[in-house]
Amino acid sequence: MALATGASETRRQRLRIAVTGDGWLGIPADEQSREAVLAVGEVLAAAGHHVTEAVPSIDVEAYDHATGVVWSVGAAEQADALAALSGRPVGPDTVEPANRRYAEVGRRFTAVELSAALGVYDQVCLAAGRFWESHDLLITPTSPTPSVPSRRMPPRAM
Repeated sequence: MALATGASETRRQRLRIAVTGDGWLGIPADEQSREAVLAVGEVLAAAGHHVTEAVPSIDVEAYDHATGVVWSVGAAEQADALAALSGRPVGPDTVEPANRRYAEVGRRFTAVELSAALGVYDQVCLAAGRFWESHDLLITPTSPTPSVPSRRMPPRAM
């Protein structure tokens, strides 16, 4: 990357680039996606950048659980807000089945459980901060697997 530093002077900034052929949460990517990302890393290394395979170090299982808590509590809050605004109760005519299910699950979590989940998010943020102290860029597959047609994805039982 050339940065202009004067009328006729330029300098190259060497970036510290992390790449991973898989999703940064450890989700395996299909081979085509993996190869494409690693090829980009090779091009960037050939251009003079410092490229390593790395991702932020987080507890993926704890993060997944925390996300389920936060999302479902959020679905409950939003469903209740929709009911209050519309004057209609949460039901099949007002909220989609998957979102109703998330809301039902979300209502079962306690404030302590939500706080713990948000604490996990804090830990992820701290891990990301540590990662960015030694990296300027993280390149991952946009999506680790090809898209699935939406009609083939039934709501998953929680």
